[in-house]
Amino acid sequence: MKKFKSLILYSAFFAISFLFNLEQLFSAAPSLSWTGETGYTTDGINPDTGNTTTTFSYHIKYSDADNEQPSSGYPKLYILKSGIAVAGSPFIMTATDNGDIVYSDGKIYNYSLILAESVDYTYYFEARDTSGAFSTGTPSLTQNGPTVYLNSSTSDLTISIISYNGSSFTAGSTMNPTLKIANLGTISVITYRISLYLSKISDINLATKVSEINGLTLTGTINQNIDTTFSIPNSLESGSYYLGAFIDSNNQVAESNENNNISWANTAVSINSNETSTNNEVGISAAYCYPVPVHLSRGETIKFARFTPNARIKILTTAGQVVRDFTAGTTGDVLPWDGTTDSNEKIGSGVYIVYAKEESTKAYKIFKIIIEK
Repeated sequence: MKKFKSLILYSAFFAISFLFNLEQLFSAAPSLSWTGETGYTTDGINPDTGNTTTTFSYHIKYSDADNEQPSSGYPKLYILKSGIAVAGSPFIMTATDNGDIVYSDGKIYNYSLILAESVDYTYYFEARDTSGAFSTGTPSLTQNGPTVYLNSSTSDLTISIISYNGSSFTAGSTMNPTLKIANLGTISVITYRISLYLSKISDINLATKVSEINGLTLTGTINQNIDTTFSIPNSLESGSYYLGAFIDSNNQVAESNENNNISWANTAVSINSNETSTNNEVGISAAYCYPVPVHLSRGETIKFARFTPNARIKILTTAGQVVRDFTAGTTGDVLPWDGTTDSNEKIGSGVYIVYAKEESTKAYKIFKIIIEK
Protein backbone atom coordinates (compact mmCIF):
# COMPACT_ATOMS: atom_id res chain seq x y z
CA MET A 1 0.00 0.00 0.00
CA LYS A 2 2.82 2.40 0.88
CA LYS A 3 4.52 1.64 -2.41
CA PHE A 4 1.25 2.33 -4.23
CA LYS A 5 0.86 5.74 -2.47
CA SER A 6 4.47 6.62 -3.29
CA LEU A 7 3.84 5.69 -6.91
CA ILE A 8 0.75 7.93 -6.99
CA LEU A 9 2.68 10.86 -5.43
CA TYR A 10 5.58 10.39 -7.85
CA SER A 11 3.17 10.25 -10.80
CA ALA A 12 1.44 13.43 -9.64
CA PHE A 13 4.79 15.21 -9.24
CA PHE A 14 5.87 14.08 -12.69
CA ALA A 15 2.60 15.29 -14.20
CA ILE A 16 2.90 18.71 -12.58
CA SER A 17 6.52 19.02 -13.72
CA PHE A 18 5.54 17.96 -17.23
CA LEU A 19 2.72 20.50 -17.37
CA PHE A 20 5.02 23.24 -16.08
CA ASN A 21 7.65 22.44 -18.69
CA LEU A 22 4.92 22.20 -21.35
CA GLU A 23 3.68 25.65 -20.33
CA GLN A 24 7.20 27.03 -20.69
CA LEU A 25 7.53 25.39 -24.08
CA PHE A 26 4.36 26.92 -25.51
CA SER A 27 4.44 30.20 -23.55
CA ALA A 28 5.28 33.27 -25.64
CA ALA A 29 8.47 34.98 -24.50
CA PRO A 30 7.99 38.54 -23.22
CA SER A 31 9.41 41.38 -25.29
CA LEU A 32 11.06 44.65 -24.34
CA SER A 33 10.77 47.83 -26.40
CA TRP A 34 11.31 51.57 -26.11
CA THR A 35 8.34 53.27 -24.52
CA GLY A 36 7.76 55.94 -27.20
CA GLU A 37 7.55 58.66 -24.55
CA THR A 38 9.37 61.94 -25.12
CA GLY A 39 13.06 61.17 -24.74
CA TYR A 40 12.50 57.42 -25.03
CA THR A 41 11.73 56.85 -28.70
CA THR A 42 15.15 55.46 -29.69
CA ASP A 43 16.67 54.47 -26.36
CA GLY A 44 15.82 53.80 -22.74
CA ILE A 45 17.42 56.76 -20.96
CA ASN A 46 16.70 60.45 -20.52
CA PRO A 47 18.57 62.75 -20.56
CA ASP A 48 21.42 61.37 -22.65
CA THR A 49 23.91 63.90 -21.27
CA GLY A 50 24.17 65.52 -17.84
CA ASN A 51 26.46 66.11 -14.90
CA THR A 52 27.05 64.58 -11.49
CA THR A 53 23.91 66.24 -10.10
CA THR A 54 21.61 65.08 -12.92
CA THR A 55 19.00 62.41 -12.25
CA PHE A 56 19.03 59.93 -15.13
CA SER A 57 15.78 58.05 -15.68
CA TYR A 58 15.65 54.68 -17.43
CA HIS A 59 12.31 53.56 -18.94
CA ILE A 60 11.33 50.31 -20.63
CA LYS A 61 8.11 48.77 -21.93
CA TYR A 62 7.42 45.13 -20.99
CA SER A 63 4.92 43.21 -23.17
CA ASP A 64 3.71 39.60 -22.92
CA ALA A 65 1.29 38.07 -25.45
CA ASP A 66 0.07 35.63 -22.75
CA ASN A 67 -0.59 38.58 -20.41
CA GLU A 68 1.90 37.16 -17.92
CA GLN A 69 3.37 39.61 -15.47
CA PRO A 70 7.14 39.79 -14.93
CA SER A 71 8.63 37.27 -12.57
CA SER A 72 9.57 38.61 -9.13
CA GLY A 73 12.66 40.80 -9.32
CA TYR A 74 12.15 41.74 -12.99
CA PRO A 75 12.56 43.79 -15.15
CA LYS A 76 16.19 44.47 -14.30
CA LEU A 77 18.44 47.32 -15.39
CA TYR A 78 22.16 46.66 -15.85
CA ILE A 79 24.52 49.69 -15.85
CA LEU A 80 28.21 49.32 -16.64
CA LYS A 81 31.08 51.81 -16.52
CA SER A 82 34.01 50.94 -18.78
CA GLY A 83 32.56 47.43 -19.03
CA ILE A 84 32.30 46.91 -15.25
CA ALA A 85 28.99 46.86 -13.40
CA VAL A 86 28.42 49.94 -11.22
CA ALA A 87 27.64 49.47 -7.56
CA GLY A 88 24.14 48.06 -7.08
CA SER A 89 23.71 46.82 -10.67
CA PRO A 90 21.46 45.14 -11.67
CA PHE A 91 18.68 47.39 -10.40
CA ILE A 92 15.10 46.14 -10.04
CA MET A 93 12.76 48.49 -11.92
CA THR A 94 9.36 49.61 -10.65
CA ALA A 95 6.04 49.96 -12.51
CA THR A 96 5.10 53.47 -13.59
CA ASP A 97 1.39 52.60 -13.14
CA ASN A 98 0.71 49.96 -10.49
CA GLY A 99 -2.95 49.83 -11.52
CA ASP A 100 -2.12 48.61 -15.01
CA ILE A 101 -2.55 44.82 -15.00
CA VAL A 102 -2.73 44.34 -18.76
CA TYR A 103 0.67 43.19 -19.99
CA SER A 104 -0.29 42.14 -23.50
CA ASP A 105 -0.33 45.75 -24.73
CA GLY A 106 2.78 46.77 -22.79
CA LYS A 107 3.49 48.11 -19.33
CA ILE A 108 6.13 50.75 -18.55
CA TYR A 109 8.77 50.31 -15.84
CA ASN A 110 11.35 52.84 -14.65
CA TYR A 111 14.42 53.38 -12.51
CA SER A 112 16.23 56.66 -11.72
CA LEU A 113 19.62 57.46 -10.21
CA ILE A 114 22.56 59.89 -10.18
CA LEU A 115 25.82 58.75 -11.76
CA ALA A 116 29.50 59.62 -11.35
CA GLU A 117 31.36 61.33 -14.18
CA SER A 118 32.23 59.14 -17.19
CA VAL A 119 31.86 58.93 -20.97
CA ASP A 120 31.96 55.12 -20.92
CA TYR A 121 28.57 54.11 -19.55
CA THR A 122 26.55 51.33 -21.17
CA TYR A 123 23.30 49.68 -20.13
CA TYR A 124 20.79 46.99 -21.01
CA PHE A 125 17.54 45.54 -19.67
CA GLU A 126 16.44 42.02 -18.80
CA ALA A 127 13.01 40.58 -18.04
CA ARG A 128 11.45 37.20 -17.39
CA ASP A 129 7.79 36.18 -17.19
CA THR A 130 6.19 33.91 -14.61
CA SER A 131 6.62 30.92 -16.94
CA GLY A 132 10.37 31.47 -16.85
CA ALA A 133 10.78 32.73 -20.42
CA PHE A 134 13.39 35.47 -20.87
CA SER A 135 12.70 38.65 -22.80
CA THR A 136 13.68 39.48 -26.35
CA GLY A 137 14.02 42.85 -28.10
CA THR A 138 16.59 45.55 -28.80
CA PRO A 139 16.67 46.85 -25.18
CA SER A 140 18.10 43.45 -24.17
CA LEU A 141 21.23 44.37 -26.14
CA THR A 142 23.96 46.68 -24.82
CA GLN A 143 23.26 50.39 -25.38
CA ASN A 144 25.65 53.35 -25.02
CA GLY A 145 25.10 56.22 -22.58
CA PRO A 146 24.70 58.40 -20.76
CA THR A 147 27.60 60.90 -20.85
CA VAL A 148 28.14 62.37 -17.38
CA TYR A 149 30.29 65.45 -16.80
CA LEU A 150 31.43 67.12 -13.62
CA ASN A 151 29.43 69.90 -12.01
CA SER A 152 32.42 71.99 -10.97
CA SER A 153 34.95 74.50 -12.33
CA THR A 154 37.80 72.11 -12.96
CA SER A 155 39.37 69.82 -15.57
CA ASP A 156 39.17 66.06 -15.59
CA LEU A 157 40.69 64.12 -18.51
CA THR A 158 39.77 60.52 -19.31
CA ILE A 159 40.66 58.14 -22.11
CA SER A 160 39.41 54.80 -23.37
CA ILE A 161 40.28 52.45 -26.21
CA ILE A 162 37.40 51.91 -28.63
CA SER A 163 38.96 49.67 -31.28
CA TYR A 164 42.09 48.68 -33.20
CA ASN A 165 42.83 47.04 -36.52
CA GLY A 166 43.00 43.35 -35.68
CA SER A 167 43.75 40.79 -33.01
CA SER A 168 47.07 39.38 -34.25
CA PHE A 169 50.17 41.36 -35.23
CA THR A 170 53.83 40.88 -36.04
CA ALA A 171 56.50 42.95 -34.32
CA GLY A 172 57.40 45.79 -36.67
CA SER A 173 53.87 46.02 -38.13
CA THR A 174 51.45 48.91 -37.67
CA MET A 175 48.65 49.15 -35.13
CA ASN A 176 45.86 51.72 -35.56
CA PRO A 177 43.87 52.30 -32.36
CA THR A 178 40.83 54.56 -32.11
CA LEU A 179 40.69 56.35 -28.76
CA LYS A 180 37.94 58.25 -27.01
CA ILE A 181 39.25 61.24 -25.08
CA ALA A 182 37.14 63.46 -22.85
CA ASN A 183 37.26 66.44 -20.57
CA LEU A 184 34.63 65.77 -17.93
CA GLY A 185 35.27 69.13 -16.27
CA THR A 186 34.27 72.64 -17.35
CA ILE A 187 37.73 74.22 -17.84
CA SER A 188 39.36 73.83 -21.28
CA VAL A 189 42.65 71.96 -21.62
CA ILE A 190 45.17 72.85 -24.32
CA THR A 191 48.54 71.25 -23.55
CA TYR A 192 48.86 67.59 -22.63
CA ARG A 193 50.25 64.32 -24.02
CA ILE A 194 48.82 60.91 -24.74
CA SER A 195 51.07 57.86 -24.38
CA LEU A 196 50.31 54.34 -25.60
CA TYR A 197 51.72 51.16 -24.09
CA LEU A 198 51.82 47.42 -24.64
CA SER A 199 51.96 45.16 -21.61
CA LYS A 200 51.44 41.49 -20.90
CA ILE A 201 49.71 42.19 -17.57
CA SER A 202 48.05 45.63 -17.96
CA ASP A 203 50.60 47.31 -15.70
CA ILE A 204 52.01 50.68 -16.71
CA ASN A 205 55.16 50.00 -14.71
CA LEU A 206 55.88 46.82 -16.67
CA ALA A 207 54.76 48.16 -20.04
CA THR A 208 56.60 49.14 -23.20
CA LYS A 209 55.82 52.65 -24.39
CA VAL A 210 55.03 52.47 -28.09
CA SER A 211 53.79 55.96 -28.94
CA GLU A 212 53.47 59.47 -27.56
CA ILE A 213 51.43 62.25 -29.18
CA ASN A 214 50.35 65.78 -28.33
CA GLY A 215 46.68 65.93 -27.37
CA LEU A 216 43.99 68.01 -29.05
CA THR A 217 42.42 70.99 -27.32
CA LEU A 218 39.54 69.81 -25.15
CA THR A 219 36.99 72.39 -24.13
CA GLY A 220 34.92 71.71 -21.05
CA THR A 221 32.30 68.95 -21.08
CA ILE A 222 33.29 67.41 -24.39
CA ASN A 223 34.41 64.04 -25.71
CA GLN A 224 35.72 63.01 -29.12
CA ASN A 225 37.30 60.09 -30.94
CA ILE A 226 40.80 60.25 -32.39
CA ASP A 227 42.59 57.81 -34.70
CA THR A 228 46.23 57.05 -33.97
CA THR A 229 48.92 54.81 -35.45
CA PHE A 230 52.21 53.36 -34.29
CA SER A 231 54.71 50.67 -35.20
CA ILE A 232 54.99 47.73 -32.83
CA PRO A 233 58.61 47.56 -31.59
CA ASN A 234 60.71 44.84 -33.20
CA SER A 235 62.15 44.11 -29.78
CA LEU A 236 58.90 42.72 -28.37
CA GLU A 237 58.85 39.04 -27.53
CA SER A 238 56.05 36.84 -28.82
CA GLY A 239 53.00 36.71 -26.58
CA SER A 240 49.67 38.26 -25.66
CA TYR A 241 49.70 41.99 -24.95
CA TYR A 242 47.16 44.52 -23.71
CA LEU A 243 47.06 47.98 -25.23
CA GLY A 244 47.08 50.78 -22.69
CA ALA A 245 46.43 54.51 -23.07
CA PHE A 246 47.57 57.26 -20.68
CA ILE A 247 46.16 60.78 -21.08
CA ASP A 248 48.15 63.67 -19.60
CA SER A 249 51.12 61.33 -19.31
CA ASN A 250 53.38 64.37 -18.88
CA ASN A 251 51.31 65.50 -15.87
CA GLN A 252 50.69 69.02 -17.18
CA VAL A 253 47.01 69.37 -16.25
CA ALA A 254 45.71 70.01 -12.75
CA GLU A 255 42.71 67.69 -12.50
CA SER A 256 39.98 67.00 -10.00
CA ASN A 257 40.65 63.28 -10.42
CA GLU A 258 44.14 62.03 -11.24
CA ASN A 259 43.14 58.36 -10.98
CA ASN A 260 41.18 57.98 -14.22
CA ASN A 261 43.89 58.88 -16.77
CA ILE A 262 44.88 55.30 -17.66
CA SER A 263 42.78 52.80 -19.56
CA TRP A 264 43.52 49.29 -20.81
CA ALA A 265 41.85 47.36 -23.60
CA ASN A 266 39.67 44.53 -22.31
CA THR A 267 41.00 42.03 -24.85
CA ALA A 268 44.63 41.13 -25.46
CA VAL A 269 46.21 41.03 -28.91
CA SER A 270 48.67 38.40 -30.10
CA ILE A 271 52.10 39.68 -31.16
CA ASN A 272 54.59 37.45 -32.92
CA SER A 273 58.28 38.20 -32.62
CA ASN A 274 59.99 39.34 -35.77
CA GLU A 275 63.52 38.69 -34.58
CA THR A 276 64.55 36.53 -37.53
CA SER A 277 64.03 39.34 -40.03
CA THR A 278 64.66 42.46 -37.96
CA ASN A 279 67.13 41.54 -35.27
CA ASN A 280 69.81 38.94 -35.98
CA GLU A 281 71.79 39.84 -32.90
CA VAL A 282 72.56 36.98 -30.50
CA GLY A 283 74.08 36.71 -27.06
CA ILE A 284 74.71 39.90 -25.11
CA SER A 285 74.49 41.92 -28.36
CA ALA A 286 70.71 41.41 -28.30
CA ALA A 287 70.30 42.98 -24.82
CA TYR A 288 68.36 46.23 -24.46
CA CYS A 289 66.43 48.35 -21.93
CA TYR A 290 63.02 49.99 -22.22
CA PRO A 291 61.10 52.29 -22.22
CA VAL A 292 63.16 55.10 -23.69
CA PRO A 293 62.90 57.62 -22.24
CA VAL A 294 61.75 56.47 -18.83
CA HIS A 295 59.81 58.89 -16.59
CA LEU A 296 60.62 58.02 -12.98
CA SER A 297 58.23 60.64 -11.54
CA ARG A 298 55.29 58.77 -13.10
CA GLY A 299 56.23 55.52 -11.44
CA GLU A 300 57.85 54.05 -14.56
CA THR A 301 60.79 51.70 -14.15
CA ILE A 302 63.60 50.58 -16.45
CA LYS A 303 63.13 47.08 -17.77
CA PHE A 304 65.87 44.76 -19.03
CA ALA A 305 65.34 42.36 -21.93
CA ARG A 306 67.33 39.58 -23.63
CA PHE A 307 70.29 39.69 -21.26
CA THR A 308 72.35 36.51 -21.08
CA PRO A 309 72.57 34.32 -17.97
CA ASN A 310 74.71 35.80 -15.18
CA ALA A 311 75.58 38.86 -17.27
CA ARG A 312 77.26 41.70 -15.37
CA ILE A 313 75.45 45.01 -15.83
CA LYS A 314 76.73 48.45 -14.84
CA ILE A 315 74.85 51.74 -15.11
CA LEU A 316 77.21 54.71 -15.47
CA THR A 317 76.97 58.47 -15.84
CA THR A 318 78.43 59.99 -19.01
CA ALA A 319 81.42 60.92 -16.83
CA GLY A 320 82.03 57.24 -16.13
CA GLN A 321 80.77 57.07 -12.53
CA VAL A 322 79.05 53.76 -11.68
CA VAL A 323 75.64 54.39 -10.12
CA ARG A 324 74.29 50.84 -10.10
CA ASP A 325 75.76 47.36 -10.47
CA PHE A 326 73.58 44.34 -11.37
CA THR A 327 74.06 40.66 -12.10
CA ALA A 328 71.50 38.92 -14.26
CA GLY A 329 69.91 35.70 -13.03
CA THR A 330 70.66 32.22 -14.31
CA THR A 331 68.10 32.68 -17.10
CA GLY A 332 69.15 36.23 -17.91
CA ASP A 333 66.33 37.77 -15.88
CA VAL A 334 66.88 41.21 -14.31
CA LEU A 335 64.40 42.93 -12.00
CA PRO A 336 63.08 46.33 -13.16
CA TRP A 337 65.17 49.24 -11.90
CA ASP A 338 63.52 52.21 -10.17
CA GLY A 339 66.46 54.59 -10.70
CA THR A 340 68.07 54.28 -7.28
CA THR A 341 71.84 54.01 -6.89
CA ASP A 342 73.69 51.29 -4.98
CA SER A 343 73.60 53.69 -2.02
CA ASN A 344 69.79 53.99 -2.37
CA GLU A 345 69.78 57.54 -3.76
CA LYS A 346 67.62 58.69 -6.66
CA ILE A 347 69.50 59.48 -9.84
CA GLY A 348 68.88 62.72 -11.75
CA SER A 349 67.56 63.28 -15.25
CA GLY A 350 69.95 62.76 -18.14
CA VAL A 351 71.68 60.24 -20.36
CA TYR A 352 73.21 57.16 -18.75
CA ILE A 353 75.41 54.41 -20.11
CA VAL A 354 74.60 50.71 -19.80
CA TYR A 355 77.61 48.40 -19.88
CA ALA A 356 76.66 44.73 -20.12
CA LYS A 357 79.26 41.95 -20.13
CA GLU A 358 78.75 38.26 -20.83
CA GLU A 359 80.87 36.43 -18.27
CA SER A 360 81.23 33.19 -20.21
CA THR A 361 82.55 34.73 -23.45
CA LYS A 362 83.70 38.14 -22.15
CA ALA A 363 81.65 39.71 -24.94
CA TYR A 364 80.06 43.04 -24.02
CA LYS A 365 77.60 45.66 -25.21
CA ILE A 366 77.42 49.38 -24.47
CA PHE A 367 74.31 51.49 -25.09
CA LYS A 368 72.51 54.55 -23.75
CA ILE A 369 69.32 55.08 -21.79
CA ILE A 370 67.49 58.36 -21.08
CA ILE A 371 66.11 59.23 -17.66
CA GLU A 372 63.45 61.92 -17.21
CA LYS A 373 62.22 62.63 -13.71
